[in-house]
This record gives sequence, structure tokens and C-alpha cells, in this order.
Amino acid sequence: MKATADDWLIDPDDDAYANGFSNVLNEDAPALDHTLFHYTTEAGLDGFLRTGDLWATSVAYMDDPSEVQLGSMLNSEVARNWSGRSYEYDRIVRMIPDWFKDDLQRDRFVISFCSEPDYLLAWRAYAADSSGYCLEFSPTALQTRDGWYVAKIEYGKEEQRKEVFRILTRLERAFLSVQRTPHQQFLRQRTAISAAMWLSLVAPTFKAAQYASEQEWRLIRVRLANDTQIPLTVGYRLRGGERIPYVARPMVGPEVPNPSLARILCGARVSDATIADVRRLAQELFPECEVVKSKLEFRRRGRMMP
Repeated sequence: MKATADDWLIDPDDDAYANGFSNVLNEDAPALDHTLFHYTTEAGLDGFLRTGDLWATSVAYMDDPSEVQLGSMLNSEVARNWSGRSYEYDRIVRMIPDWFKDDLQRDRFVISFCSEPDYLLAWRAYAADSSGYCLEFSPTALQTRDGWYVAKIEYGKEEQRKEVFRILTRLERAFLSVQRTPHQQFLRQRTAISAAMWLSLVAPTFKAAQYASEQEWRLIRVRLANDTQIPLTVGYRLRGGERIPYVARPMVGPEVPNPSLARILCGARVSDATIADVRRLAQELFPECEVVKSKLEFRRRGRMMP
């Protein structure tokens, strides 16, 4: 459904918008219509098959925590050079660099997916050097709900600038559609809050060009307002001796379309006996899930390994 102009002006006292904001943010983008792949270790698979939850890691503890800084810097850069159709709106936009001094402290949690199965670099980096697993999820399992949204990562600097410009232009249209009002101060405040929210949502979707081969998609959860209607429950786990915050995203249950998990690809170094055990475990929560061995051979130092 096409969003109306007012959809972009957020009521700061109402968190209910969060279930639909992804559709508004991506109103001109093609819908996700293909499966996505999540690479993980044996420990990650075990936790997932026992609970049905994927864990979204805080971006502050990811391999490259500067990612959101990239989005924030880009938002500020476009805002400083903004010149639009409304003097009042221009003033609001040019305040964005000041807002984003605090925005970097906002809680953001992401689950990473790849567009390709049997992607060698992902097997090596995220699936214990082919001793782990690749989980294939249906597109309906990744739909927007409970404040989560799915987004394709953008790697090109020019395309990233265009996306920020598109958001600010779209919000300008919303601002102009209701500009004639006796409550100008309220409108300015609401527009400022809306701009901060939209740009905060797009910030985790930008990465540097050197990572483009990953073809990454993300499920993202950002803490918005006070989360009164859609609470954000943060847990903690140990990783490398460090306490890491995470948020659980259920991938099974009454709100998740079935089948959500289409297939489990087992790494080339996973034994046939283990694959049989994985198949039995998967049947508990995902009876329609296929469990197969990866067709990608494992190689080390130029030699093929059994």
C-alpha cells in the first residue's frame, strides 16, 4: 500500500507506528521475494533449534562497530548541504548534525543474512571454517513486525547519499502537506523527531564498499522513543570473555508464517552422523525443514580436505 504524506510525520507519543515503518521507509523499493541465508556455528545452531530464536547483536559489539558512524556522518553531510523548497524545513534539516551527536548512543541490534548459499567467505568467517551451518529462511519469516524491519545493505557512497536525500525529500513533502497550521511549533517539533527517526533507521543499512561481496541483508531492531507499546528486552551473553548485549527475534510461533526455516546446509566438515542428529533436532520446531550437506568442498592451503 502506498504511504500517505502524513505517514512520515511521526507522533512521538505513539510507538504503534513501528510495525509499519519499514513499509513506509521502503515504499519505493522492491519487496524481498527470495530466501536469505544466515551462517552460524554449532553453538548458534544448537541455541536456535532449542528456542526458535535468532539473536540480534548490538552493533557496538560487531566486527566493525564504525558502521553506524558511517550512516550518521553521511546523514549529517547531506543535511549540512541541504537546500529545499521550504525555509522552515531547511532550518530543521540543518539541525540534524547536532541530533546525531547523541544518535550514536541509540541501541541498535542486527541479524545478518547473505543472499547466497555456499558462499565461501561466509563459511570461513561466520560458520567455523565450514564446521558450522547455513540456515535458509523464507522471505515471509523476515517480515516487519514488533518493531523489526528487514533491509538490504547499501555499499556505494553515491547510492547511500541518494537514499538520505530521498528520505529528506519525502519528509519535506509531508511537512509541506500540513504546513498551513496554527500549531507551527508542534509541527516543527514533530518534523524534527520524524527526521531523526527515519535517518536513525537507515543508518544501520550502510556499509563500506570493501564489504560489497557479502550481499548482506539485515533484520534490524532500533530502540525508538520509550518503547512503551513494543518493549525492547535486552539480554546478555558471554563471547570471548566479554558481556555482549543481544535481543531475541522469534522465528517460530503463531505470528511467524510457516515454514519459516526452509533448509539447513551443513558445512563440508560436518560428519554424516552429526547431520543425522541435526535432522532429528530440527524436526521438533521445523518439521518441514530440509537438512542437507553443503556441496562446497572444504579446502585448506590449496588442498582438498575430506
